[in-house]
Formats: sequence, C-alpha cells, structure tokens
Amino acid sequence: MSLRLLGFGEKTNRTTLFGKRTLIVGVQQSGQEILKKLRARAGGGYSVVGFVDSNRKRIGEKLMDVEIVGSIDTIGRIIEEQHISEVIFSSDAVSYSTILNVIANNRKRYVNFRLVPNNLEVIIGKSSIDQLNEIPFIDIDYNIGKFRNRIVKRLFDIIASIFLLICFSPFVYFKRLFTSQPETGLSTVILQMPMVLLGKKSIVGYIFAENINVNRNIFRGKPGVTGLIHIQNNGNLSVEEKEQFDLYYAKNQTLLLDLEIIVKSLQQWMQQKRSY
Repeated sequence: MSLRLLGFGEKTNRTTLFGKRTLIVGVQQSGQEILKKLRARAGGGYSVVGFVDSNRKRIGEKLMDVEIVGSIDTIGRIIEEQHISEVIFSSDAVSYSTILNVIANNRKRYVNFRLVPNNLEVIIGKSSIDQLNEIPFIDIDYNIGKFRNRIVKRLFDIIASIFLLICFSPFVYFKRLFTSQPETGLSTVILQMPMVLLGKKSIVGYIFAENINVNRNIFRGKPGVTGLIHIQNNGNLSVEEKEQFDLYYAKNQTLLLDLEIIVKSLQQWMQQKRSY
C-alpha cells in the first residue's frame, strides 16, 4: 500500500460500463484517426471523454462530436476531475519531452499512458503493444522510475564510487599536483565520484540537458558521468536524436544496460588516452 502512495504501484485498469475513460492527446488527423478506430472497435473497452490540444485556443470546440476539453498544461486537472484511466498520445501531437513531462507530473495518478508511434520506435524499445486494427498502442512505462530499479541503481553507484575513489583517487590527485595536463578519460570520471557517492549524479544517466522544461529527476533519473549519448561514435547528434537516446535509456534502464554502457565508455576513454 505504501508503495502505491509513493507512485510505484500497479497502473489502473479502472473502467466504466462503457469502457476505460480515455483522453486523446492531439487534435490533428492522427488524433481523429485514433478516435475512429476506437469507435469501430466493438467492445474495445475505451470510452473517449475528450481531446487534449497542445494549447488552449480551441478548448470547447468539437471534433467528430467529441469536445476538446483542455490543453497539455491542464491535463493533470482533467485527469483528476474526469477520472481518466487512459491517455493516448497521437504521433504528431507533442514532442517527446512533453510526453515525458506529462507522465512525470501525473506519476501519482493511476493512469495508463499509451503512444501511437510514428518515428518513435527508436526510443520505445521492448514494450507492451495493444494492436487496434492497424494502429499499435504502445504502453509508455519508464524503467528508470521503478522502485526496484532505483534501489539497485543507487546501490551500484555507492559501491562502484567507493571502489573507484579508494583505488584511483590518490593517483588522480597526485597527478593534478605535479602535472598541468588537462584531465581526460578516467581522471575526469574519478573526479566526479564524490558527486555520485552523495547521490547528486549517477555513473550512468541522462546527458542531454538543453531542454530545461523536462522534469528529469523523475523518469530520466540523475545526470550521468556517462550515458548512451557519450558512447555514440557520431558526435554531431541533432537535438531530437539526443532526446531520443536519453528517453530510450529512461525507458529501458537496467543494471545490465548500465554495465554495457560502462564497458563501452571505458573503451572510449582508453582510446582517448592513447591518442594523447
């Protein structure tokens, strides 16, 4: 019970006689197409309460006899007041970061968040998929926010940071005293271990921090000493690609994925050391 109060409980399957009370985020063609498919699915278990637009300009209008009941910035209130149990994002409605923000801000409400993908498969990874005719509904559920994963990750950070500090920090600080060479590779990692030990950083975490509107501390976890973006060979990633990598990590984070990222990061640091 206590875990459910903290927001780590099972998601809701609350329904009415007419199906799960559902919001569709997106009023463009893809959102309207979702409504058509839901209506055509006899006994499909969805009761569409309304549309949610990206802004407030069209609130009160109706599309296919369904009202635009609110905007992204009011979606939490709508979920609460309308007893919503399903939120479906259409592919062209909002950005990846906005989707993450909505989920983060409503984490304590027992709501299922789903996405009709477009080019988002790269950030979704392994997911539960409900096929609605030819439209796949992908459950959005981030491993980084799960209670068990957070405990395991924190324990790993503590053990690894203590080990690295004991074994390597004397050499790093000795080097800083007697040389003026810039810190590179493993040295920069060791210097960040006190932050990891204090819980302000994680050894593996999110890297992309350009979008200040994203609530990173809930689903993206903590900023990382390394991460998926760091191990990409192509250094010229676009803003969208950086967001995708960070969201992919939040979606699929496990201890094994962290270890894989660490191994690849070590390989890169060793290559950098040889190049100096």
